[in-house]
Amino acid sequence: MKLRIGTYNVQHCADNTVPEDESGRLVVRVDKVARLLKDLGLEIVGLNEVYGKGPGEEYCDQAKKLAEYFGTEEYAFGQSKEFEWGDSIGNAVLSNYKIVNVEYYPVLSPTEEERRAEEKSWYEDRLVVKTTVDVGREICFLSTHFGLNGLEKERMVEKLVEIIDAETRPIILCGDFNVFPDQDYLKPIYARLQSAADVMGKRNELTWASFDPRFTLDYIFVSKEFTVKAFEVVDVILSDHRPLWAEVELDV
Repeated sequence: MKLRIGTYNVQHCADNTVPEDESGRLVVRVDKVARLLKDLGLEIVGLNEVYGKGPGEEYCDQAKKLAEYFGTEEYAFGQSKEFEWGDSIGNAVLSNYKIVNVEYYPVLSPTEEERRAEEKSWYEDRLVVKTTVDVGREICFLSTHFGLNGLEKERMVEKLVEIIDAETRPIILCGDFNVFPDQDYLKPIYARLQSAADVMGKRNELTWASFDPRFTLDYIFVSKEFTVKAFEVVDVILSDHRPLWAEVELDV
């Protein structure tokens, strides 16, 4: 069977095509994000920077609202971080197929003592959302979002390797990795899974920023049970990232 899968860092469902609101915040359009995902024909999609709660009603329960607009009751949300000011954020999965199980794997921010002096970027707790999806046979669909600092990236890769090596079912791994394609951080992932972009000769397709493309940060990886038939980075401005999709084939 063929599946169209995707990943998208939705930047709290921001709409970068319109001016900021009167409070200086980006306008949130959950409906517009969900419509884009639906128009792309996605059947299973991993999402990053989805808000659980925030400064207004439009920030609250975004995963549930996205699922409603997308037209499915099958979704999962994992909170990775609750900020000191009360907002919470995490990763989500929307599916047109039955999600039969969900597991959450936190990758906590290094403590002050553990942090490397040369790594000065923003630190944040991160999470892997692992869903078991029944597409005719059970598959493992992983949605994740890497940190900005090297130690955070290394720890996330260690966690992903642990999950991948323990898994016996076909695997899809996707998300915003905050890593360039040729950086060493990804070597353990490349050793275990195939990059949909690489299979289609599109390794260096730019995914960030949507309005000024400069970097490749977002990925879809699949295990050997999948045959990659197509891959695309979508040239659209909504979030600050561009969405990615792949069409894959799986024997069931």
